[in-house]
Amino acid sequence: NTINGANSLTTSGSGTTTVSGIIGGATALSALTLGGTGAVTLSGIGGASTAGVSGATSVSGSGSTITLNGSTYNANAQTYTANNTILGANTTITTSDDNITFSNTINASAATGYSLTINGGTGTVTVGGAIGGVTALTSVTTDTGGSVSLQSVTTSGAQSYGDATVTLNGTYATTDSNFSVTNVAILGGATTINVGTGAISFSNTINGANSLTTSGSGTTTVSGIIGGATALSALTIGGTGA
Repeated sequence: NTINGANSLTTSGSGTTTVSGIIGGATALSALTLGGTGAVTLSGIGGASTAGVSGATSVSGSGSTITLNGSTYNANAQTYTANNTILGANTTITTSDDNITFSNTINASAATGYSLTINGGTGTVTVGGAIGGVTALTSVTTDTGGSVSLQSVTTSGAQSYGDATVTLNGTYATTDSNFSVTNVAILGGATTINVGTGAISFSNTINGANSLTTSGSGTTTVSGIIGGATALSALTIGGTGA
């Protein structure tokens, strides 16, 4: 069931850890550390507008997986360390201008996929592995402010990145849905975007000493200067759209 109380909770061990209720839904914990190497399954932290942990949250299934079954994970600085994080529902990760870190990949638990929304405010969001590389998500959305660094993302629906700085590296694929970066884009590695009939939109500058390749039959729009601060190594804007 639920866990509440204005104090810290720390667990450790190599077995599985399962919390079947909301953490901090009624009274926020001061800190949360779920440590160890076994699989971790959670059902949610806090509420849509209320943090369930006032301090740092660290969830570790470092030798296995973390499964996020609840729709809301609202806490201050959040770190998820595992071989793979599995979304068991449409999931929103929220902090109050703090950092959010996933050490490795993120995938959906079902072939139908789930959405991922990350609201880090002015914090830094880092995902250390591919999103949707094994089982695609339906969509990925990040909010304004702060920065986000991604490795590769595969979705059936749209990808929308609103952070002040978006660092791209790898392949970004949708199934005939839109891909958009609202603010500054930085190429942290060779980057490929393939959206089928969807539209590709960069509303600001693109920089970084790596290649950018796009393809699809939808429109491609870049509203800022490409390579004005740091030259790209190669640029291929392909496809049949405008």
